[in-house]
Amino acid sequence: MSRQNLDGFIKQWDFENNGVPKEESTLAARLEILMYRKLAEGHPVSAERLARAANVPLEITDTLFEQGKALGGEWDADGRLVGNVLTLNPTQHHFHVNGKELYTWCSLDALHLPGLLGKTAEVASTDPVSGEQIQLTVPPDAPPNYHPLETVLTIMLAPGDRNGPQSPLCSQMLFFASRENAEIWTRDHPQATIMTVEEVYQLVREHVHAPLEKALKEL
Repeated sequence: MSRQNLDGFIKQWDFENNGVPKEESTLAARLEILMYRKLAEGHPVSAERLARAANVPLEITDTLFEQGKALGGEWDADGRLVGNVLTLNPTQHHFHVNGKELYTWCSLDALHLPGLLGKTAEVASTDPVSGEQIQLTVPPDAPPNYHPLETVLTIMLAPGDRNGPQSPLCSQMLFFASRENAEIWTRDHPQATIMTVEEVYQLVREHVHAPLEKALKEL
């Protein structure tokens, strides 16, 4: 089932069972946010657990999970979700929230997930050029604090395959301790764009959080 067909299926169910006009349905967005929030509890997420949290039939979350398996999601031997943007599997982007040691697939994820979780996250990553440690405190509704003060990110603005932390897209979205280090790295990765933390935060607010504002209010 394609993403478009899955969204249509979810909207049709919401319309038939809850009387929500299809064009006003936020169920797909709420399922995505709930998935992140359940992963943030630090345990694998089953389709049954997500269905209970969303108060939807298991058929919907089963379909969602089947699609996720084809799109780079991470799963355990029991078919439970362990990673999709937010992950229980180690990456170079450490993400502490709710007292749990979690990880994100890429640098951008570390800045947008706190707003969806409604929790402050402590983020730690390593500059791939210098090996310097980068620390950020990312509130859900305010700009991050970070060290070093020269920290920048590389972001892939062009469409690409974002199937997992090692995908060509995610593997090029990183933190750097300085613009100079990022410029060294982008000589071999010219598709990546260097952006400041503040620029990425604004990008996240406008293009990730704003479209999900209604869904977030309904949770």
